[in-house]
Amino acid sequence: MGNSFSKFLLALLLVCFPVNMHAWVPNLRHSSIPEVERSFFIREGVVPEGVVFMTDYISRQRIHSVLSDRLPAVLREYYLSRTSTDKRWFFAEMPMGIKSYSFEGKPLSKGRTRIYIQPAVGMNFWDKGFFYTNFEIDNSLFDNPHFTGKKWENLAWRTTKAVLAYNSSLGEFSAGRGYIRWGKGTLFAGNSPTDGLLFQTFHGRLRFFSGLLFLDDCRLSDSLQEIYHQSYARRYLSFHRLSVLPMNNIEFSLYEVLLFGGPGRTPEIYYILPIYLFHIEQLESHENDNTFLGAEFRANFLKTLVEAEFTLDDFQIDKNVQSDYEPTEYAAAIGATHSLDAVFPVDFSIEYRRVANWTFNQLYPWNRFLYKGFPLSDSAGCDFDRVTADAKLWLSPALYLSCGAEYQRKGEGRIDSPWTEPWMDVSGEYHEKFPTGVVEYKTIVKLEAEGEATPYLYMKAGLYYMKYRNRENQKGNNKGNWAARLEFLWMPQKAFLF
Repeated sequence: MGNSFSKFLLALLLVCFPVNMHAWVPNLRHSSIPEVERSFFIREGVVPEGVVFMTDYISRQRIHSVLSDRLPAVLREYYLSRTSTDKRWFFAEMPMGIKSYSFEGKPLSKGRTRIYIQPAVGMNFWDKGFFYTNFEIDNSLFDNPHFTGKKWENLAWRTTKAVLAYNSSLGEFSAGRGYIRWGKGTLFAGNSPTDGLLFQTFHGRLRFFSGLLFLDDCRLSDSLQEIYHQSYARRYLSFHRLSVLPMNNIEFSLYEVLLFGGPGRTPEIYYILPIYLFHIEQLESHENDNTFLGAEFRANFLKTLVEAEFTLDDFQIDKNVQSDYEPTEYAAAIGATHSLDAVFPVDFSIEYRRVANWTFNQLYPWNRFLYKGFPLSDSAGCDFDRVTADAKLWLSPALYLSCGAEYQRKGEGRIDSPWTEPWMDVSGEYHEKFPTGVVEYKTIVKLEAEGEATPYLYMKAGLYYMKYRNRENQKGNNKGNWAARLEFLWMPQKAFLF
């Protein structure tokens, strides 16, 4: 990072000389807004929004139900800037940022620097819908082996969001690319943008979400190419989710997700329409697809939000043959957040998360819960558990300080591990310890600040200490190191052209 200091000064100059555009609308497109929204809803005694669809636009029905005099200005502006209720038509925005981060105890001056630009354009169609396109030009993508997009000299770029949406009395239909996350993230953690067709509707105390995602193709091994006479397998993911709110502070959700595909395969109608039960159709069609069933519960009592989510990948009821002794595959998370009102509000959170070995894996490589080599679920994949705790001190409605700690155990299991079926090598019950093999133990202690330092400046700073035992599941590979992060994003945000 030879010229890191000059890049840092450039970022400060951009901040110090903002262009005078009276039509700007404050707009946090980073993690601050979900945190601001979550903290506000907890203090108000209601359940926060639990689903983030690809647009990160909130449903119009949802917005109308929460707009009130008590809503912080930063949230009010954010909501209004993300609905078709705003009659201004065409807008453009050009956030520009610089990030410096170090690792293994190196100072920031000897770490890495990332410079990025995120231009975006959008248009509202009266009260009927909108389109929104967001690009990312980033010098850190150039060295990323998982990035397959366009590279030019030391820069790379990609489309992170591209959405066309239509609102009707039935709900909102959208198509394009964006991030999806729901609940505690045991299934969809919003790690990377995906392409698909989505539908969401709110009616009274019922919420319904469904979608069909088009995942990346899976390259077949030489042996599979000889069988199927094709080089790639198509991959798709269908889901539907129903949420019920018997009270404003209680929400219960059920969902079903199906990952399917194969060489030359196209989506069947019963996997596209949300009125079918996917698992039943899979059993009737005798396809070896990958089905997930799950439930989520959230309740807010006395400014304490309790959340629990359970996703079931596979469970054997019968014990007639040896294959029926396959271990149960699941992902679960439970947590609580308490908000304390004071001169500066404080949020205290604790969470436990556990994912069994073999979860999200499957016999066919195209049915594994991965997207471009990364998990769609928690980034740790499977065969791990983790405890996290943190406290956030809100210095303003859009800026907080936080301190926290994390302890994780990670076994040798991976989502892309070969499907070896070790339960077939024994007679009767099969047991394996959790986590499996040589276990990696990781402890992280962190101190962070994040949010809007000014209406035009987003910032994030962090100091971290990480200690490993058996790092990367290598026995005796013990290590501890410090890391730091500093990021500034200049946000001249929405300039309404007409």
